[in-house]
Amino acid sequence: MDYGWLPLGSQLGISKKTTAYTATTTDHTLLGDTTGGAFSITLPASPVDGQVYVFKKIDSSSNTLTVDGNGNNIDGSATLGISARWTSYMIQYSSSEDAWFIL
Repeated sequence: MDYGWLPLGSQLGISKKTTAYTATTTDHTLLGDTTGGAFSITLPASPVDGQVYVFKKIDSSSNTLTVDGNGNNIDGSATLGISARWTSYMIQYSSSEDAWFIL
């Protein structure tokens, strides 16, 4: 399947996080396991235009996984909270809007 923005045959990385983390431009899908407590994943301070991330909470605890825009809003808010198991969000950065958008 060709998504246009993703070259055919591309492999997208998946990594599980259990504590605070700052996303890199080579990350793609970040799974949050908040069993040990709530934490934040911080987006890059200087994001790349068109950069796409997927965030998914994978545990059943009541702890919140927070995505921090690091100075750039995510759909109008400084952070995005994910509290329910199996909830996921795909976001993309627009340099012309200087913001992250939930897709």
